Amino acid sequence: MYEKWACITNPFKGVFGRKKLFNRNDMYILRSLIKDKFNWYLDELTHEMENLTGKRASISTLWRSLRYLGITRKKLQKEAYERSEIIRAHYLGVIGESYIPNQLIFIDESAKNERSLSRFYGYSPQNIQACKKVVFIQGKRYTILPALTPDGFVAIDIFEGACDKKRFIDFILDQVVPIMNPYPSSNSVIMIDNARIHHDANLISILEGLGCCVIFLPPYSSDYNPIETAFSISCSWIATDKMVQFMIKERKDNNDYYHTLVEGGKRIFWEDDVMKVNLKYKSRFIGSKVKEKFQEIIRDCRLMKIYIDGDSKGKKIRNGELYYEQFEDFFWKKKNQNTISNIAKM
Repeated sequence: MYEKWACITNPFKGVFGRKKLFNRNDMYILRSLIKDKFNWYLDELTHEMENLTGKRASISTLWRSLRYLGITRKKLQKEAYERSEIIRAHYLGVIGESYIPNQLIFIDESAKNERSLSRFYGYSPQNIQACKKVVFIQGKRYTILPALTPDGFVAIDIFEGACDKKRFIDFILDQVVPIMNPYPSSNSVIMIDNARIHHDANLISILEGLGCCVIFLPPYSSDYNPIETAFSISCSWIATDKMVQFMIKERKDNNDYYHTLVEGGKRIFWEDDVMKVNLKYKSRFIGSKVKEKFQEIIRDCRLMKIYIDGDSKGKKIRNGELYYEQFEDFFWKKKNQNTISNIAKM
């Protein structure tokens, strides 16, 4: 049999086992249902599928059907209901049409306290909880206020407490303005998060008087700020670096947790040769990740620019006559890797 058919089983024999409950049309219905009710529980989905198809499936059957469709359960990423996709689309079009990466300086603040280094996942035997004692008191709050370009951090301020408008303005005037140039030179466009403390008419007048541009991110659109990637990588490094953990442990015995991390950490980083090499390596790693985020945003901007310039529907967006969802399929679902690669080479 093997010499004749190159196999030891009958290739023309049907598939063994029970026939599937859901046919192809039912699977299309299930996919459409998940697209609209992606946060439902499995028992809710089974009842809805029974109403739509007349077939009552068990929870395990529905779970296998979802797995067959390539749909998995994930942690929900929360987005603000007040976020406007029209404004976000317009922002992408403006950035992709008017600016290049080396002109941009991104600024934002991030606050940390004693609970920031807590890890949320761990390992344990089956049916046994993974438990670890952690500090519930927040302790002192420290804020980092950096300025980021594609080449890395060009200015930084670390201080105790929260960031207010005065502190933010002083940081820009004292540390950021000296490295800025008139537009369209490098470091000529400052990108600021759309927070209330960042809006100041006098500051904008000063920057525009120097020939620089000021652009605010769309409301509730921190995902368009590459500095968030740098914050995430830096926090992960602090949580895993053995030297930092040693500094924290030693200082916790003296009831002054973050003083060592902020003050003593600076001294060790800049005076110890080993830490210099380590910090340089980590900075390079952070820089590479941030540049990837920059490229991702610029590619999306160029995709939006091409669509706005090349499609009559897209041009209506500038007049607010068409909702973003009407060309959402083109922008988010139909862009493939080849398209992105070609646009990146432009």
